[in-house]
Amino acid sequence: MKKVKIIVIIVLMVLFISVSEGKERALFIDSTSSQVFTPLRSFLERGERWEWIEISPALQGAEGLDFSELQEKCDFLFRGYERDDLLFFEVIDLKTSSKILALVRKKEDEDYMLEELKEKLAREFTFHREIKIIFVREEYGKSSIIFSDIEGRRQIPVYTTEEAYIESPLLSPDTRYLIFVLDRGWGKGIYRLNLENGKVETLSVTDFKDYSPALSSRGHKIAFVSERKNKQSIFQMNIDGSSQEPLIEKDNLLQWPAFSPDDRYLAYCELINGQWSLKLHDLLTQEEKDFDFPLNVKQPVFASGGKRIIFVGEEGGNSDIYLLDLVNQNLTRLTYDNSPKENPFPSPDNNWVAFSSQKEGNNWDIFLLDMMKGTTKRLTSSWGRETHPSFSPFPVY
Repeated sequence: MKKVKIIVIIVLMVLFISVSEGKERALFIDSTSSQVFTPLRSFLERGERWEWIEISPALQGAEGLDFSELQEKCDFLFRGYERDDLLFFEVIDLKTSSKILALVRKKEDEDYMLEELKEKLAREFTFHREIKIIFVREEYGKSSIIFSDIEGRRQIPVYTTEEAYIESPLLSPDTRYLIFVLDRGWGKGIYRLNLENGKVETLSVTDFKDYSPALSSRGHKIAFVSERKNKQSIFQMNIDGSSQEPLIEKDNLLQWPAFSPDDRYLAYCELINGQWSLKLHDLLTQEEKDFDFPLNVKQPVFASGGKRIIFVGEEGGNSDIYLLDLVNQNLTRLTYDNSPKENPFPSPDNNWVAFSSQKEGNNWDIFLLDMMKGTTKRLTSSWGRETHPSFSPFPVY
């Protein structure tokens, strides 16, 4: 597999999943004469998150730090120092060389500064493991994969490129990899980002257009659409890109594969007489079930449990989210505003459905549909274009 040179931003805090006991390595330096900031270390230790690294006192001066050496030893630097009548405190993510927090106050405001820092550090670092929403943001000529909490308050870019448009980011069940598509205009391919070391690998075979990936529940297989042999068919491959082979081939165009939670079925759409129709393919028996709706069906995805499918339905130029009950064949319309919608994706607990929608002009944002209340709330409202939402399969930091 080819290694791809692309700008990668890894925020290590997303790597510690709910089943992990790993801690982040941190260095705390207070070089003030009266050790003003030392109480903050005890405050940070409440989260039981840090593995504290010690260095020689001679190297702890504000001016004498070798950041390249520190990057090999730890992940975060908490640093307080003084100059004249001012106090400074910084938090630096050494792996991305980004400053997370910076505050400066007069020495006479020392007590107030400590309380202010505690509030900021609590918001920044004492959050709990939670289900994350993953989506793509296009802004200022860059395309990024964003990790967000369910409220949209903390949005972290984990991968950014200026070379292509990103589509369909999916977090593997073991949370080690991000699978996604890069659209370079002249071609599309599927890539894998290793969240542990930041390496990006090409999974697609050269000279073919591959897109619309779907991960099996255990994360061992990827189903995807590929334009090979003058057809648009559904293929499958291993998580490392090996063993690529046709899964479903027809004369008609095929799109949007989605595994059932037990990996037995594959939902997808087939273009028949100019309209996309929903199909359910039994991967064990190779039998297929057709669904005849008066809708143009797009982007189906299984809800947890495998007994319901959520999709975008188009009728008369209008677009909304629908839910199909596979047991009783009931079809329920979930939204009614008729605005363009794409990429519905249910949360692991089925409480939410994330989707992208074009509400104002050409601006796309991420929205969340509350499945209990039937209400919709906006997750993003930036000038950027936000699309292709998905959920992490398990809680992550």
